[in-house]
Amino acid sequence: MYRFTVSAAALIAGLSVSPAIAQTNAGGQQPVEVESIVIRGEKVERDLQETVTSVGVVTGEQLELDGIASLGDAFDYIANVNRNNSEGGFSIRGIPFDNLLGAGSAPLAQVYVDGVTLGDQTTRFNADTIWDVAQVEVLRGAQSTVQGRNALAGAIIINTADPTYEFEGRARAQYLTTDDEDMTYILSAAYGGPIVEDRLAFRVAVERRESDGFVDNATTGEDGADYNDQWQARLKLLLEPSDRFSTLFTVNYSQARVADALSDRRLVGPNGYVDLNTVVAGNEDLRLSYVNAPDFNENTNLSFALRNTWDISDALRLTSLTTYSDAENDERLDTDGTNVDPALYPQDPFTINNPFNIPTIPSGEIVFAPEGAQLEEQTIFTQEFTLSYDTGGRFRGLAGAYYVESDEEEYNFTPGIQPGILSVVEGAARPGIEATLIAELTPLRGVPAPGNPVAGIPAGPAGDPFFDAFIAGATDLTTAAVLANYTDLGAFLAMTSEPLSIENYAFYARGEYDVTEKLTVGFGLRYDHEEQVEGLILSGDPLGLPNPATPSVPAGFIPALIPVVQGTIAAVNANFDASLLEANTSASQDFSAWLPSGFVSFDIDEDRTIIASVRRGYRAGGSDLNIPRQFVSQFDPEYTTNYELALRSFWMDRRLRVNANAFYTDWTDQQVVVSLSTLQQDEVGFNVGSSNLMGFEIDASFQIDSNWSLDASVGHVKTEFEDFDTALAETIIAAQSLTVPTNLEQTLAAFESNAFSFAPEWTGSARLAYEGDTGWYGVLGVTYEGESFVNNSNSGSATFLQNDARTLVNFTVGRRVLDDRATISFMARNLFDEIYVASGGNERVRMGAPRQIGVRLAADF
Repeated sequence: MYRFTVSAAALIAGLSVSPAIAQTNAGGQQPVEVESIVIRGEKVERDLQETVTSVGVVTGEQLELDGIASLGDAFDYIANVNRNNSEGGFSIRGIPFDNLLGAGSAPLAQVYVDGVTLGDQTTRFNADTIWDVAQVEVLRGAQSTVQGRNALAGAIIINTADPTYEFEGRARAQYLTTDDEDMTYILSAAYGGPIVEDRLAFRVAVERRESDGFVDNATTGEDGADYNDQWQARLKLLLEPSDRFSTLFTVNYSQARVADALSDRRLVGPNGYVDLNTVVAGNEDLRLSYVNAPDFNENTNLSFALRNTWDISDALRLTSLTTYSDAENDERLDTDGTNVDPALYPQDPFTINNPFNIPTIPSGEIVFAPEGAQLEEQTIFTQEFTLSYDTGGRFRGLAGAYYVESDEEEYNFTPGIQPGILSVVEGAARPGIEATLIAELTPLRGVPAPGNPVAGIPAGPAGDPFFDAFIAGATDLTTAAVLANYTDLGAFLAMTSEPLSIENYAFYARGEYDVTEKLTVGFGLRYDHEEQVEGLILSGDPLGLPNPATPSVPAGFIPALIPVVQGTIAAVNANFDASLLEANTSASQDFSAWLPSGFVSFDIDEDRTIIASVRRGYRAGGSDLNIPRQFVSQFDPEYTTNYELALRSFWMDRRLRVNANAFYTDWTDQQVVVSLSTLQQDEVGFNVGSSNLMGFEIDASFQIDSNWSLDASVGHVKTEFEDFDTALAETIIAAQSLTVPTNLEQTLAAFESNAFSFAPEWTGSARLAYEGDTGWYGVLGVTYEGESFVNNSNSGSATFLQNDARTLVNFTVGRRVLDDRATISFMARNLFDEIYVASGGNERVRMGAPRQIGVRLAADF
């Protein structure tokens, strides 16, 4: 189980005592040191070895040398960070960035680019481009004291290259192809320099990328069903009117059109349509999709950042960061996810009623087709002031104030399908049928009358068994007659608007004090206040319901029971209608929290430090929208307490750097959403969960000599759902005048002792790089991610596929030419073409990228 740890320790010990490696370089040169790394994600710049936080870093030099062109590929080289179930999604220490148990109005981790807060949809579909990036930092573990909201799991900090006072430019062209000739190309350029010498400089960067994807559409015959088309442009201006004041202005525009097609595993019938109930093992390897409607996301994001820095004195620095982002995500989706026989859908034309004028809704008379749309618009404004203090003495400190205003409008047009309608109808119909039959037939027992079905059953105890048996049989017969009027695949039309407004302000402080030359203590505290208003505007209709006046009944059906069939169908239809009645409701709430942190560090010597820390993590409460019942359920904040032990160390005359963090996180008051029925979005949210996670990260960098270097990382995390308070959940549901689901206890208990979804226990990477004196260079990279579960219940059918473990090998070799001003390199991704399930499921899964080989041309000028 712990072989990774033992191997890493053995490697470190071996390198530490090896006489051959400890020698000076050829030619008598002094040993080189491992390159230092400066971290900017903790509000002040500090050396990696001085951080208390566990930070995974991919430098701009590594991105360039390895040919890493996407944020997701960078994650593969950071321990305990992995991509998860959605396009662009990620997890830190097993915690997904967006949600874990279906609840919450805010993410659990945040992405910042040049200080700009990215919205959730931009993070998913438009954050992958990392051209002209100086550094990617992943702050693992709760960052609530300094980063504030949306940092319970951690934070991603991306800093792009700043302007300089020398004219410089760079360009890149990259081409990759698979064995099936699925192509990806990337064209990038950046240029900058002085406008006014030593006072004003600029830098521009642009990138265009296009990928065919790896899945073909068997229905339309088109290749590249999971295509990706992106472009980005960025301008930065640096103004330094004096040696003590600077202004950095950044404007960034990006656009991405991403089709996230999955591999469909179901059988295609002789009529050419997908059999929804038959999964064929192995079909996932065909990489075929059957969607027959547009299915993509188009995200545009315009952002601005203004960073003013004023060195008030040699000890005091005041920084103001103002940011604004305006994002729009236009989604088109095949709501049945495949190619369903249209004969299963309602065929009658209908006119859409859109009383609230929700955008994206078609007008006029239409025929049902599974072609949905979602439009999401989000603006985020932030203002932050930080004051840092450092005289070089015993005390260092930081204080800040933060404000954010986020407004989000989400519009949905969903012509959807609802499997399992017959079980819903039976559950609603059977009790009413039985009650109606008892009420209407009890007075008729023993009454001789033409057509009376209970004339032969006398009233009184002697006839009760016979009457009960008759009622049971008549209930079965009538229920079957009602069910014959419905299909198991129902259709509906829903139009919703879901506005969300968030206002947050916070004050924080952090300080460090050197008690002795070796012992340092630190503290931090943040006060966070958040106000939310979330609404639900709904209009819609169930489609294809039977006419209760003319029901279909089997031949020989008892005529006296036909009115019961008619009344039951009318009542069931009314229930379906009620779930999509026009509604306009909202809920507002506010939350406050104190978020402390502290640490103690001890310098063993000038190269080795041990640290113990504790932090409180936090995510504000929120709301959950129940569309069928047309109400907004609310829940309170959730908290984590995070304990860590850390080592920061150099070895072998600082040629080897080894950093490690061991952690334990206790997560309480978890926000949970459970379903109240099989109807879509018939759910309620509350705080009834608790969990824990524990593990470690080890990051090592070894500068073997002036030409060779080795980087390695190992991450381990064990996640576990501990307990769910069923009694509290029942009380909350009952307090909202809702019926407690009969399987609630079973639903919540199914999570207990389980691992989080998309939380592999082991991740790791190794990277061997060579940069020769004659212009040759190369990188051999190996990444590992262990298996993980698709869902939090850790369950699935016999044909269900979980997420596979995978070991991927990447390789780059190239040469610098033209006085090192240009490079040409050949590269391979997933060199040995490992086939694996990246995001599992039953009917549809996402397969990992196959082998890609290609060439890259780059130039500096």
